[in-house]
Parts: sequence; C-alpha cells; structure tokens
Amino acid sequence: MATASGYPEWSNLPQSSKNNSLGSTVWRTESDPQVLLRRQKQIDYGKSTVGYHNYLDAVPKAKRSIKQPETPDKFQVCSRRSWDGQIKIWRLLLHSWDEEGGNGGRKHKNSEGTDSYENSLMSVEDDTDSDSSK
Repeated sequence: MATASGYPEWSNLPQSSKNNSLGSTVWRTESDPQVLLRRQKQIDYGKSTVGYHNYLDAVPKAKRSIKQPETPDKFQVCSRRSWDGQIKIWRLLLHSWDEEGGNGGRKHKNSEGTDSYENSLMSVEDDTDSDSSK
C-alpha cells in the first residue's frame, strides 16, 4: 500500500517512539511463537552441522569479516520467503567449511591435478563448468 508521498509503507521500518523524548527509534520484532519456533529449528539444524563447528573453531568471533557466515536474526520482521532465502545462503556458506582444514573454501582440483581450496562460493559454478566440458 502506498503512502500519500507515493512510496510503499513497509511494516518493518523503524517507527518513532511517542513515549521517548530522546527521539530514538523502536524496531519491531517478530513475536509469533510458531514463527519463532520454526526459525529456531532451522537455526539449530544449521548449528548442528560439521561446517558450523569447523567455522567456530577456525574463526574467533572478534576476527569475523562481513563476508563470513552470520546466523540470521530470528526476531527480525520479514516474509517467510525472505527468511528461507537467508537460511539458504547461510547454510551454503556453512557448507564451505564442511571439510576440516578447508579454511572456508571448497576443495577442488587445480590445473596441476592437485587439491586446492578456493575461498569463494563461485567455485561451485567453476566446478559445474569444468564438469560439463568433459
């Protein structure tokens, strides 16, 4: 639904707090217990993987970069499609840590025929391209 200005009205944007004289914003959070349980189940499933444990052992929280896996916030207000997409991306990033010593990369054969690791999800596309040319 559009506002008088013609821009869409988003329910998850911050709203000014009328009770707060400092003018800070209040963020809405998800409160539906069924949604929160479903989201927590998906998070727990991801946290039980080998990749997640390898990632925790290899990268201290203080040293993590913005490009590394971050657990989605189950309290954020978003559509189910958006949530499922965030979980899918998070799980794909965790899979890059499945192999011990992988340093977050996917193991593949390089041009010399030896194993190497590439720190990118794009290596998945490289692997499929090289398989189709055989």
